[in-house]
Amino acid sequence: MKTRNVLLALLFALPFTAMAGNVPDAVKQAFAKKYPAVAENKVEWETEGKNFEAEYKNEKGMEVSVIFAADGTLIETEEEIAVADLPAAIASHVSQNCATPVITKAEVIKDASGKVKNYEIEACGKEDWMFDASGAPAK
Repeated sequence: MKTRNVLLALLFALPFTAMAGNVPDAVKQAFAKKYPAVAENKVEWETEGKNFEAEYKNEKGMEVSVIFAADGTLIETEEEIAVADLPAAIASHVSQNCATPVITKAEVIKDASGKVKNYEIEACGKEDWMFDASGAPAK
């Protein structure tokens, strides 16, 4: 009984994964139009609140997430990038604030127009350090 309750709790605690059939046609069509080179079977869909997130790996093998509203409107993209592509201010901040200043993952978050909103990194044993477009710590 305890095992069943724990499994049920874990099931509801995990993010809901949208099956491709549950993704509105407008979202699938918007994704296919914006990313025609990405095969449909290479995309994993999840819900993010009322929005839909498509996750895939680009031609460089880097993770990409694209978030759409239910009507197919692009909201933002989040793309894994090379650590070397981060603004120098981020590396400087990490080196000043970490005993072992190693950035293990870097991502750039852009709005629908392609403008950089934030950078997100994993470093110093912490996940999700946020920085603004200039590389300053986000508040």
